[in-house]
Amino acid sequence: MINTGKSFNIHDYLEIFLRRIWYVIIPFAFVVSAAAIYSFTAPQKYRATTLILVTPQKVPADYVRPTVTSRIEDRLQSIGQEIMSRTRLEQVISEFKLYQAEAKSLALEEIIELMRKDTTVQIRGREGYFTISYTGKDPRTVTMVTNKLASLFIEENLKLREQQAQGTTEFLTIELNATKAKLEEQEKVVTQFKKQFMYELPDQRDVNLNILGKLQQQLQTLNDALKSAQDRKLIIQKQLTEMRNMAAMLTEQAAGPTAQEESAGSFSSSPSALPKPKMGNPDELRLEKLKSHLSELMTKYKEKHPDVLITKKQIADLEKKIEKDRAVMKEAEPEVASPGVPREKEKGEKKEAGVDPFYREMEGQLAATDL
Repeated sequence: MINTGKSFNIHDYLEIFLRRIWYVIIPFAFVVSAAAIYSFTAPQKYRATTLILVTPQKVPADYVRPTVTSRIEDRLQSIGQEIMSRTRLEQVISEFKLYQAEAKSLALEEIIELMRKDTTVQIRGREGYFTISYTGKDPRTVTMVTNKLASLFIEENLKLREQQAQGTTEFLTIELNATKAKLEEQEKVVTQFKKQFMYELPDQRDVNLNILGKLQQQLQTLNDALKSAQDRKLIIQKQLTEMRNMAAMLTEQAAGPTAQEESAGSFSSSPSALPKPKMGNPDELRLEKLKSHLSELMTKYKEKHPDVLITKKQIADLEKKIEKDRAVMKEAEPEVASPGVPREKEKGEKKEAGVDPFYREMEGQLAATDL
């Protein structure tokens, strides 16, 4: 029996271990032998693992809203279920000819279950990654199967995002067309409003002010032209009045001596016997008035002013007429008046020939000024 009151030391424990050493050596040797035998006899299996990083949207959501609104965990779970479905696993088994030995004794459903057991998908949505692992006998086959499963994951994710993006695009297209139609309708209303209230809108204030300034400038120009035309009209009317007065004076002077000659019954054939008027030549008087009027115009206007040009033309025409009359008078001095032609008629013809052309010209200028 064991004495419980005795105290044990290290030597006592060592003695006990040495007496019962076979209780330790035999189980240890058995376990090591079994492990060695299993390691040599068990089939070799290889595992390949791939890690896929989930990259979130780089553009801030404040600027561009994401087309996929679901969480990453939910999306990866749905993709994982799609990849581990019977159709996908059957496609992978057929492509890489997996489980050829088991296919002889097991059904397809059982082989697919073996594929699911050998495949491990660990999703770490919050950390932003997930891993795919596959276990098999051939290391090369295991690597290719793992890569295939990873590519299926990526393709399925891209397909899902494409579908969602396509749906979003269709929705945005419909909304864009509706908004465009509303905008076109609003533009029509705005255009009609602008046409209805033309030149009355606040944004057309500067344009209206510019137009108003141009119209005021044009009005000032027209007022100046009108005033100038009125002054020219007064001058022409004054000249016409003077021409009518001079014509009346010439008629009276020509009629007086003729009546005296007819009453006396004496008709002298000598040029020295003709009565000479006391007044000077009316054309020369009119020429002096035009020159005086021209000097007044030159103090007010420039040389290219219409009134100045018209007055200069009248002076030049009148000077030519005076020179012509002087030449005619010199030629007519030694001649006797034509028999059978009254002197009053002859002088009236000369007067009309000298006065009427200028009178008509002045009347034409007056009509043009009125227009």
